[in-house]
Amino acid sequence: MGDRCSTAHGNRYDPTGPVFISYRQSDGTELAKRLDRFLRAGGLVPWRDLVDLPPGETAHRVHEAFEEGIAAAVLIVTPEIQQSQFVPAEELPELLKLEQEPHDFSLLVLNTIPKQDETASGDGRPQEDGVDAGQPSTDDAPADHPLGGCGRSKKPIDVSAPDRLLKTTGQPLKKLKQYGLGECRQLYRDLLHRRLGHLMRPAERYLPIGLPTGVVAAISSALGWLFGDRGIGDGEVTIQTQTRPIPDAYTRRSGTTRLGREHDLAIRLRQDPTTGIPAVEDYRHLKETLPIMVDALYAHGVSGVTLTGGGHFSLGWALGTALPITRQGGLRVIDLQGNEWTDASRSDDQKTFHAVAGSFAEHTPQDPSLQEADRLHRVAVLIRNQNGQNQQPFDELKTTCDESFEIVIQSKDKQSQGDHFYPSNEGARLAKEIAEELRKRGAGRELHIAWSAAVSLAPLVARRTNTLNCVLHELTQNPLVARQRYQKVLRVAAGMPHGPIVEVFDKVARPSKTTRVEGETRD
Repeated sequence: MGDRCSTAHGNRYDPTGPVFISYRQSDGTELAKRLDRFLRAGGLVPWRDLVDLPPGETAHRVHEAFEEGIAAAVLIVTPEIQQSQFVPAEELPELLKLEQEPHDFSLLVLNTIPKQDETASGDGRPQEDGVDAGQPSTDDAPADHPLGGCGRSKKPIDVSAPDRLLKTTGQPLKKLKQYGLGECRQLYRDLLHRRLGHLMRPAERYLPIGLPTGVVAAISSALGWLFGDRGIGDGEVTIQTQTRPIPDAYTRRSGTTRLGREHDLAIRLRQDPTTGIPAVEDYRHLKETLPIMVDALYAHGVSGVTLTGGGHFSLGWALGTALPITRQGGLRVIDLQGNEWTDASRSDDQKTFHAVAGSFAEHTPQDPSLQEADRLHRVAVLIRNQNGQNQQPFDELKTTCDESFEIVIQSKDKQSQGDHFYPSNEGARLAKEIAEELRKRGAGRELHIAWSAAVSLAPLVARRTNTLNCVLHELTQNPLVARQRYQKVLRVAAGMPHGPIVEVFDKVARPSKTTRVEGETRD
């Protein structure tokens, strides 16, 4: 990780730090919350004022954030920001100082002010300045769409408004990159590319300017000894995942690899309080950010990905599908106990456990509203440990499908038959066995997957299933609800033009027709 660079003003630039979000609370809070969750789903850690504190306390917290170090900032410009005393007095001067320092700090502007001349063909920005090229338009998106709002073609932004509303001199904000509401993906893409650009640079780029050559050499040698071939610029990126705790700006330092490194990206999905599984809105943000993240990893020459942390299997499955074994190099998973799972065969695999598939069971779906011609043959699959947990929820899931079967990870050793803690050194082979059964039984069908096994296995299995149409079901975890059930959350398929997550299922609304996934798969 990079050293923080102190400035003459006491600010610190940390290329691995959070993204500071500056906004007016009266009319910018909801947009700031949405941007916060959007960036977290994409692996970037934001920092924003979460509560309405007295001015003195708020100022203290903001300056504390600057002292801790930030990588970038997003200034959200809303109409009522002109009434703010705090933003122009406390935040903006410090951010402009950081932006003017001789390092790569990024100050970006999310501009909600439309240009008054609605007949204008554009807002004066060149195509590369904030325009989300190559992405589906959000002009027709509903108002509550996570990326909906001010589409460029219909409502070009007023690039002079930020300086006018904040009463800056010299129009410094007009010179910065500005984005409309429909350009959140491009804003995220620019921030992500900047971060990965730093991660792929040699460690020397993070040291303060002016250090003697001998000192730089000594530090570089120490980093090489500490991190080996997994240091900065080694082509490997560590992504920490979590779907259970409440995210905050300090989570960037909450987890480490076994080598003591901090993670490079941190994906955080918030829970739905009624189900205990990731919220629908966060799944939608993941759907939008995941293809951008994967393309950025390839663009920066990332040769290996390490997943750490924990959470629900659907997140790990989506990541594995986005990084298929046919395209991405090595994938490692470090579980919460520090065990390493990999998709590469290991010489210490004792072959104690095996993935054993049961026979098909036919069913007559209770909901016969769909005609056979309108849907794929639905197959319910439970991938579980040998202790037989979660059978009742799966029995209910089977009633919605035409067939079902189970894949049980079980031991051939009679002494271990009651054990469901199989060793990580058998993970690569187990993942291959599970994937083979899914491909053999799921070709041309719609697999409804329920998971009751080690979460670390999920991405290793998923990256081997690039020819399958998978619907993922999560087990509800709310302790206040007596009866658990498997809830449909994501449709996932590799090689799709807009990313591996094809569909996010709302917990209330049920689609009237099952979607048939079409398109080429990556070979």
